[in-house]
Amino acid sequence: MQVETKRGPGRPRKEPVDPISPEMRARRKKLLEDRRNGGIGHRNMKLAVNEGALDRENFEYRWVNDDPMRVNALTQNDVWETVAGTDYRPDTEGTVSVMTGRGENGQPVQGYLMRKPKAYFEEDKAAKREAIERKNRRIERAEDDAAVERSYAPSGGIAISRE
Repeated sequence: MQVETKRGPGRPRKEPVDPISPEMRARRKKLLEDRRNGGIGHRNMKLAVNEGALDRENFEYRWVNDDPMRVNALTQNDVWETVAGTDYRPDTEGTVSVMTGRGENGQPVQGYLMRKPKAYFEEDKAAKREAIERKNRRIERAEDDAAVERSYAPSGGIAISRE
């Protein structure tokens, strides 16, 4: 004897469906492999470049927005240079750039891939670090400037911890 089970109100239950199709799984797998191997398969990443083409041993790389003439200032007043070539991004010809946003008036802002020789970059970084340390030493000794004389300083002095 077969017992008939009553169904509740509403539509019958559907079997759970995997929301990710096999094609999408294969595509995700390829993107992950490309990222690990330094490839440029992750096109949805706006600033992605071919890591294999970058000479990281000799250069430091940065994306620089050309806000009011920032790229021009870096190339004229410092040793930064714009990167050119299709080895870095196959979708660009000439200077490697990408639209990174909109300016105040709605005009597009371009970001340019730039590089600086590592030796100069390290020199500049050390000079900035030294200037910060000098300033901190003056603050610790309360010798900064006239503003320190007018400001509150605790009776135990000023302590700066570097953790």
